[in-house]
Amino acid sequence: MSLQSDADRTFLALCVWREARGEQRDGKIAVAYSIMNRMASKSWGNTVMAVLFQRLQYSSLTYYSDPQLATWPKDNDPSWLECLEIAEAVMYNQLPNPIGGADSYHDTSILPPKWATPDNFVAQIGRLRFYQVGV
Repeated sequence: MSLQSDADRTFLALCVWREARGEQRDGKIAVAYSIMNRMASKSWGNTVMAVLFQRLQYSSLTYYSDPQLATWPKDNDPSWLECLEIAEAVMYNQLPNPIGGADSYHDTSILPPKWATPDNFVAQIGRLRFYQVGV
């Protein structure tokens, strides 16, 4: 592993932890794959960090008024450790992808965004609805 791949894994895990730590394992895996799917499409960015830190794409990492922006995992938090493991496994395609090419999602607790249409809906896992909106 390189320093960059270590950083990619850590930031991917942080995003999954902030966005889906209350979800079951499959939901966390799906969030991680949606990020990797964005990277594979090249229209979102061609590195993990380029995808994650694109303005307003992951509010828990980039939006100043998102309360998650100042939330950090504790070293011994089981959910954080699970997110680290999932991030590494997903980066190396060692887990089945439960969402195919989906690259976007929203929590069912919010109104669906404009891009969340029945035509691009892929799957719902827990409270998260996944869509393929990129090219």
